[in-house]
Amino acid sequence: MMLPTINTVALSTPEGIRDFLSLNPEVNTSGRFLAALPAEFKENWIMMSRSESLQTGTAQSPRVLLPSVNAAQVFSVTLMPHASFPLADPNVVEYMQFDNSVKRFRFHEINLTAGTVSIDDPKCLKCHSGRPNWDAYDSWAGMVPFNRDRIYQSTVEAAAMRQLLTPWNKSDSFRQVVEQLNLPPGATRRSGGLFDATVNFPFDIPPDAVLIEPSSDPALGSASVSFFDPPAPATMVPQGGAFLTVHHTAIPTSDEGRGVRLFDNLTALNAKRIAKELIDHPRLPVDTRPIALAIMKDCVAEADLAVDGRFVTAAQRAFFESRNGMNFAAVRVDTSDRRHSLPRRKADLQRLNLLGPNGLIEAYGSGTNPSKDASVERIRKEIFRRLPGAFAVDTVTGRMVDREVYGGLDTKIALFRFFLEPLGVPVDKWSMSVRGRSRTYTFADVFNTYATEIRTQLEASVPGPDDCVTLITASKTQFLAIPAAAAVPPYSEVQKIFNRNCTDCHGGFGYPPYTGSLNLSEGVSYATALARVISGNPATSGLMSRITLAETHPLLMPYGGPKLSGTDINTIRRWIFGGANP
Repeated sequence: MMLPTINTVALSTPEGIRDFLSLNPEVNTSGRFLAALPAEFKENWIMMSRSESLQTGTAQSPRVLLPSVNAAQVFSVTLMPHASFPLADPNVVEYMQFDNSVKRFRFHEINLTAGTVSIDDPKCLKCHSGRPNWDAYDSWAGMVPFNRDRIYQSTVEAAAMRQLLTPWNKSDSFRQVVEQLNLPPGATRRSGGLFDATVNFPFDIPPDAVLIEPSSDPALGSASVSFFDPPAPATMVPQGGAFLTVHHTAIPTSDEGRGVRLFDNLTALNAKRIAKELIDHPRLPVDTRPIALAIMKDCVAEADLAVDGRFVTAAQRAFFESRNGMNFAAVRVDTSDRRHSLPRRKADLQRLNLLGPNGLIEAYGSGTNPSKDASVERIRKEIFRRLPGAFAVDTVTGRMVDREVYGGLDTKIALFRFFLEPLGVPVDKWSMSVRGRSRTYTFADVFNTYATEIRTQLEASVPGPDDCVTLITASKTQFLAIPAAAAVPPYSEVQKIFNRNCTDCHGGFGYPPYTGSLNLSEGVSYATALARVISGNPATSGLMSRITLAETHPLLMPYGGPKLSGTDINTIRRWIFGGANP
């Protein structure tokens, strides 16, 4: 049976994919869907052995991302069912599409068994809110390989990749996808003998000729049997050492790999989204566009805030300080502190990826000299595989950050935070980091790559000249319309905070062990939610107590930190003080 191929026009919209499936009902598994995709989707795949999606992501059954070369379309598939991912199905494909007509990321669900496409699927929107959820920086917790797309010799990740790419003992749904993925350049398969079809990396024994393993799906080829490598010979697990970079086809000789490239591509698309959201933000009572453009064009500096009337009056500055819960200098320091916290947070997440019954060490430790040893030294080496010289040290804080080039625009991002967040612009969601990591404002490191797109779109949107004198005058006019600092916000503003920060755990997805115990978004009556909030008294509110705990407190909400911004905390406080009205 010859499977059809979906053309790029049909592929670019959910409606086109829906029509393709309607005309080709035989494309009813994830393996057949991948076979129908253009060749580029088999090249730059990424494996996630720890997923924070609805899809399965474990050491034994990773989630597989299948991006187009420019990342305008990203498909993702789960390879096997798992009890911890009740909504995952091997034949249900997640589809992220950048819709250039609306400058927004859209999320759809493709059910291959039913031949249907759920356009703008509500389950996806609860977490994504029009943006991707992948961590910034060049090491993704949960991605294999974690360390800047490098498979290091003698690591548990090398053992994992070798077995995952030789899926002879896996389910049909697993094999039908993985066996179509092109190996990273430099990796090969042995052919013939006991270890037929086993994957080799350049630092292994000299590989034999490439062999394409036939699939168990008759439409994709006939089944065959292969065996897996014996445990690797005894060797230490060094920090650094030989490695294979899993390159993207567009940068085959770069020091960067495909995970970094995917993030770079998404950053270029994300800049369009940010510009569109700034332009579309409600313009009453305050039009934030001239304020944003003045900051973007460096028309305002920190020194201007200290002079009454140069950009804002003392009374207007007091409004922003009240809404932020801190002055501008503190916002700048807070921005830097949050940004520097991400490497530690990702190391903590990668530790979870390595340990436990679904961890890489438990699953693949027998292929390494330390075996299933989970000592601190082993974990440290597996996480921080790169030599210390490959990291950069911030000269201000002395902290090590996992970027080769350090250059965060903390002051500029702090200006956006100080002036825009109190006016309802969620600057933290300019990020593409998943869950609470968006509140680390790590996009400050790459904001220069956003600047041209955002500035150009704002210049076209703001009426009149766009020189600094004009923009500052226009900003001052808008500041005259700011509301009272203690004004009670409508619940809609509070709901946005909950949607951005709380619904992934308290939104009814059914993740164990989360059961919606503090659900102010759905499934709980307003009276029940109100009783939990404790109307009118922030000092005794259970909600306020959980969101204002110390950063290191295990009961801090949102879970995993960092804390909500001062603006969000004060919005909730004002809402409760005003009666917590719906």
